[in-house]
Amino acid sequence: MEELLKDVHPKESRKIPQYYDLAHGVAFKFHDELAKIVVDLESTGSLWVNLDVSDEQKLQLESLEGEDLWSWLEEMGRTDVLIDMTYRQVSAAVISDAAYFIFESLSACARGKTAVAFSLLRKPLKENLLLLEWICGDPEDFLLNFHGESADDYILNRLPLDKRRKIVKDALAETALDFLDFDFIWGVRFDKSSPRNLETLWTKATHLVTSAKASATEPGNLNFVFSSEAAIHDQWEYYYQVVPLFLLYMLNVSERVVERFIGWDQRLRPTQLLVRQLAFVRYAEFYQGRDYLEEMRSDFKELEFTCTSCGETVKCSESDLDLFWSKAEIRCTSCGIKISVWDILAHGSG
Repeated sequence: MEELLKDVHPKESRKIPQYYDLAHGVAFKFHDELAKIVVDLESTGSLWVNLDVSDEQKLQLESLEGEDLWSWLEEMGRTDVLIDMTYRQVSAAVISDAAYFIFESLSACARGKTAVAFSLLRKPLKENLLLLEWICGDPEDFLLNFHGESADDYILNRLPLDKRRKIVKDALAETALDFLDFDFIWGVRFDKSSPRNLETLWTKATHLVTSAKASATEPGNLNFVFSSEAAIHDQWEYYYQVVPLFLLYMLNVSERVVERFIGWDQRLRPTQLLVRQLAFVRYAEFYQGRDYLEEMRSDFKELEFTCTSCGETVKCSESDLDLFWSKAEIRCTSCGIKISVWDILAHGSG
């Protein structure tokens, strides 16, 4: 299993202990799903809106882009199209931007660069995610502020505390992730009083010397610069306990945002959710030391596919489980090849 998980992103120069391979693989799995949202939106043309116009207006539109296009839509009284396009474009851009930072953070953590890894998480988890939570829980309010008279209306750290807390609560309710609670989702990112959360680590990773009580630098030390081996392992431990959970949450928030203007491929969706659930439960049972997969293992072993190479029926076994969630593949016991689950579904042989 360990060697399989090292192949999730094999080009990395890995320094993390093998103990963290599973959490690292799960975190990258959720990152890849997040990035794929944007790829799918772009490839299906879902970022654009159909607009019925005259031939004359069509000629005008061909030379317009950016702010000029926005202004033209306002002049034509098509604020409905303007709002729809804003929702789509902002959502995709914020998800894409977050995915780039998260990729670099995960890669840095794998190389043992924990200060860089934590620093790179600050923007996507504190800002991008909060903006997505706002769009998720109250899209009308976000769009009203976004199209207001000043960008001051949507500077996230200037929003009233009560409003930011409500944004997070509303988004969390939309995801239906019952095992996550508000105190965790909020506190880890925004509570400055706790010595052990992301907010504190972001402060220490960004500044050589800090004086706030929860993140105060020890005398004769510099934040993250003189970390002992034990301190680095402690940083890894916290990173891999928290980050996969937040990536799963961010993935669910992002999907809730975009599914308001796209439809999922119902042939693939159940399998996509199964793969994700298996990844998360493997991560959860690893850290909790409990067999969360007992029922899912039974369901998994009930799955049957037809091999796209030899045509034989393939029954899933427990030994395929990690291969299934990490690469969406299963091994044919007849011909020995690894088969892509997506290829199987594309051929209608699942």
